[in-house]
Amino acid sequence: MSSLPTEWRTGIATNYGGPHDGDSPYSPSYGTSIGACGQCFEIQCVNSGGEFAGRCNGDGGESITIMVSDACPECEADHLDLQALTYNQLGPMELGRIDIKYRRVNCKPPVSMMVDVDSSSGEGGWIRMTVKNAAGRAAIKGVSLRGSGSGSWTELNNDWGARWETGQQPSGYPFDMMITQDDGQVVTCNGCMDKGTGAFQTSMQFKIVGSEDSASIVSKPAAGGWLWLTLISIRFVSTAVKPIPIGKPAPTALRQFIWIKPISESPTFLHIIFRRNKPIAILRIKSIP
Repeated sequence: MSSLPTEWRTGIATNYGGPHDGDSPYSPSYGTSIGACGQCFEIQCVNSGGEFAGRCNGDGGESITIMVSDACPECEADHLDLQALTYNQLGPMELGRIDIKYRRVNCKPPVSMMVDVDSSSGEGGWIRMTVKNAAGRAAIKGVSLRGSGSGSWTELNNDWGARWETGQQPSGYPFDMMITQDDGQVVTCNGCMDKGTGAFQTSMQFKIVGSEDSASIVSKPAAGGWLWLTLISIRFVSTAVKPIPIGKPAPTALRQFIWIKPISESPTFLHIIFRRNKPIAILRIKSIP
């Protein structure tokens, strides 16, 4: 099992249209057999040196994060088929193909996991569900249910993709739920699934391990202002580093992470992203649990 993020790999991206335009990136297409379902990848357009050089928006280097929602049987191993509106963030969709580099990264949904039950015949009968919004590796290895007051778990079978089912669901609503990720993380919630079908929001979420950053861009900095971004998962802490003003090149050692010292029991950290030695984005500040 590889750690995240993985090393960059080179490839080619093309695009497709379809009914899922505008869907949340954390709500993939569950109605099709899925390979690597729910796992996330960072993709950058490469503007030079490849078969489709010069096709990126701007100077290239733009980055997006996608969640795998389907398999592409006719594609080569290094070929990614992106939804058209997503592809258009990297290069004009009418050009059809672009050179890219990509790597697997942690998924960072903004909410806890959700369970969508689309079929249930009641206690002791059939149940089929989809697990959504898994964070981190987003590689679910097992799903189990337990009836209220019961001491034993019922394991569900992975039908395909993100869908799990069993022909003999436990008795006693509401159900407890246990989800296992491929890195061994196990999360549980008590009484989080009631009878019937529909979406059930849980309190469960996998811990993001080895994350390089987490927040989304809030706004670009104003001229002469300061550039801030936030880091949720940390591997080390250094203190008392001053932020760098707009337009001033960052020292090489600080080009990725800029810190200030903790300001509370749940410290707040500041983080700056640079492109070509210039800060390009501002993220909101968040506390570390």
